[in-house]
Amino acid sequence: MKTKLVLGLTLATLLLAPSWPEPPLRTGAYVQDVTRTSAKICWVGDRGDGVALVVTARGGGGAPSVAWQERGERTVALVTGLLPATEYEFVANEGERRHTDLSGTFKTPPATSDARVRFAVLGDSGGLPLWVNLSRAPIVHALASVDALPAAGHVSTIGAMLADAKPEFWLHTGDVIYPRGEQRHYRPGFFLPFAEALRHAPVYPVIGNHDWEWTDGRPLLANFELPDVGDEQFFTFAWGPVRVVGLNLNRSVGLDPGLAFLDRVLAAADEPWRIVVEHFPPWSASDQRDRPDLIERLVPALVAAKVDVLFCGHDHTYQRYRAEGPLHVVVTGGGGKSLYELREHPRLVVAKSAYHLCTVDCGPKQFSLRAVGLDGSEIDSFSIEK
Repeated sequence: MKTKLVLGLTLATLLLAPSWPEPPLRTGAYVQDVTRTSAKICWVGDRGDGVALVVTARGGGGAPSVAWQERGERTVALVTGLLPATEYEFVANEGERRHTDLSGTFKTPPATSDARVRFAVLGDSGGLPLWVNLSRAPIVHALASVDALPAAGHVSTIGAMLADAKPEFWLHTGDVIYPRGEQRHYRPGFFLPFAEALRHAPVYPVIGNHDWEWTDGRPLLANFELPDVGDEQFFTFAWGPVRVVGLNLNRSVGLDPGLAFLDRVLAAADEPWRIVVEHFPPWSASDQRDRPDLIERLVPALVAAKVDVLFCGHDHTYQRYRAEGPLHVVVTGGGGKSLYELREHPRLVVAKSAYHLCTVDCGPKQFSLRAVGLDGSEIDSFSIEK
């Protein structure tokens, strides 16, 4: 009996001891930075130079071109020659073998602002599965390397809901990866649970405080191809009737760079709807408490710029606040990380401590949001009319 116990402990030690390096980051294809005429198809992990990417329009028309901007551990394929408001399919082939995980679809933005679009919003999704802490153990390393271990449960459910919603694009309100935004956690914390959604619609994340903790958000900025308008910490793009502005308002960055960027890009915007996404809510019905600096400076700047909706995360709940002039503030931080308790707040319209996903359907005259919990029940819905 003693011999069997010793052998068992020895075997367990050999299998579970942290003696291997972290599993390398490896992803399927993810769509990025889609415009009316171009898109980027990315993946991480060396698949060899023999992989060819073929892009075709569903229903025919056009002849897109593919140019490799990077090829190796991180692949970026720039697809040009696209048409607006068109669905495309991309297929990655290596000889006669089709790489299913490197294939997918996407839709380009409409050419004018009188079209209808659908997008989704979520945040604070970066919870990690328990096995991550054992990922340097030989047996866990081997299983993780072939995707034989599950992602965190709530995050995976949100990922499946997102894929089923079929948005044209989606916004992430920050804290993509916990606890410190490290590159080694991107596979189990983001690319696995959102793999299906990423193959069909581009994501535009802003930098949360946990993302910022690791080398000022460099892993996030390295993994995502955000619109090139200077500094990817701040970005903007138009999608039909919607103008989106993404800001990094982490405390060490301050408000001045973001407010200056906001003024500059919205001065030239003519889309019917103006949406701003950043991580920190001005008002909070959790223990995070209100942010006086955001209330005193950000909110008036958004109102003056005629912003319609501010999307935030940080609070792991859903919250919507009474409008400040034309401005509606929505906190969506229930993307998968542990939830917060709520307290009363004089400005609250709706609040629920629940995992959820927000979907938005809008045209030039109406903006409609719906927040849905894991069981499919509606947490909130509202519409804004122009």
